[in-house]
Amino acid sequence: MNDNRDNYSFRTTMDDIYGDLDTDYRGDTSDNVSGSFGDTSESINVKKRRKRKKKRRKKHYLLRIILFILLIAGLYTFLTSSIFAIDEIRIEDNTLISDEEIINLSGVNIGDNMFKKTRGKAMDGLRENPYIADVKIKRKLPNIYIMSIEERRPVIAMEYEGKFIILDEQGYAVDSNDSNMSATIVTGIAVESCEIGEVPVSEDPGRLNEIRKFIININETGLYFKKVEIASAFSVKCYVTDTLMCSGASKDILQNAEAIKVVLYDLDQKGVKRGVIQVGEDGYASFSPITE
Repeated sequence: MNDNRDNYSFRTTMDDIYGDLDTDYRGDTSDNVSGSFGDTSESINVKKRRKRKKKRRKKHYLLRIILFILLIAGLYTFLTSSIFAIDEIRIEDNTLISDEEIINLSGVNIGDNMFKKTRGKAMDGLRENPYIADVKIKRKLPNIYIMSIEERRPVIAMEYEGKFIILDEQGYAVDSNDSNMSATIVTGIAVESCEIGEVPVSEDPGRLNEIRKFIININETGLYFKKVEIASAFSVKCYVTDTLMCSGASKDILQNAEAIKVVLYDLDQKGVKRGVIQVGEDGYASFSPITE
């Protein structure tokens, strides 16, 4: 009886143990293995899809770059072709500088391509002439190249070192020339030193600046003086011709410019070529003929 109890007790215990171990072990193993393989397979597929997408993107980017380069190359080839070769050069608004000089300075020639000749390159050449303040370049497609010139207007001519220094409206020296370039000759103030592109150094800068403004304003009235002689700090002699002049303070002459033009017209009708028109502070003008 003791043996039966012992055997029965042993089997029951071992069955319970093995049953529990078998059930737990196989259940856990089955779940873990299937889950592990499932995750691995899915991650591999995702990675493959990502790689394929990256490859497609790279191909698309490369294709776009190639198409862009081809487009630029085609456009450049078209614009630089003989279709846009210049066959006419027009120069506008120039009065002091000849068309030929402007064309030579710009470096633009018949037969050149319209788009290879840029504004910057043309301006670099045109700046060599101090009378050119600015230039506007227009292209009338397909073949006409247009340069509109803005010139510096000569206002004053002053003698310096055997030539005339030409000053523009801002008072800068733009030229040293044997001719006065149709500017009003100013005498009575000496130029001490001068560099082209700079304001000349004179013995009386304030008075010179005043006379410059006076001449600009007189020219705007339509009255032109060939020469202005500074007689004193307040008085000037303004020569219409070598033998016919106005005398008085510059401000009085300017204020009575219209009356002076009437007098000059009357003198011209009478054939009077010599004399002095004296202008007073009250606007009164008197004429004195010169008979010698």
